Amino acid sequence: MKPKTRIGVEIDTAICAIDAGHGGMLMRKFYTTAGKQFKDFHECEINRLYAFELSNQLYLNDVIGFELIENCPVDVSLKDRIKTLNLLASKRNNCVSNSIHCNAAGNGKDWHPAMGSVIFYNAFDKESKKLAQCISARIDTDEIPIVHRGIKPTKSFGMVRKPNMPSALTELGFMTNKADHNALKDSQVRQKYCALIAAGTGDYFKQRV
Repeated sequence: MKPKTRIGVEIDTAICAIDAGHGGMLMRKFYTTAGKQFKDFHECEINRLYAFELSNQLYLNDVIGFELIENCPVDVSLKDRIKTLNLLASKRNNCVSNSIHCNAAGNGKDWHPAMGSVIFYNAFDKESKKLAQCISARIDTDEIPIVHRGIKPTKSFGMVRKPNMPSALTELGFMTNKADHNALKDSQVRQKYCALIAAGTGDYFKQRV
């Protein structure tokens, strides 16, 4: 990849590692870490679509480089995904990670009123909080038909706590809320959502220069 600049900031060494939360599927479609399922909505499938769209937006808008933690439809364990992130961090000192997820509430059968997006960050890392704030500032907009509920620290989520880099976990919305559910499945919403996440990630790197 040739060096790139954007608004005078050299970003050729910056990398956003993208994790499609909960892995994927084995060849026989036996889900092992696939997350939640609600009606016609399987979390890992939506997470994967958003992860690929985020990589596409980073590339199309020439924001920063990217690396998909898993780029094939097979199941990858949490341990292996964290191992991949830390291998990347050992080779580069200018990278971040974002793990993409969908939230759920209720009994798993009926629609639930809980709604909105939230970004979790490593409670012990100031840079992780800054990354979450930059992304949050972008997606807190009426351009996306999903209410944004801000950022929250976490001391437990492995994909936020264990990577040796600033890390965020983005809960895109509630798959158990009818409005969020329909919005998350809309390809135009996905494109806009990921463009804003990409822009927020770029904002984080710009403020570090």
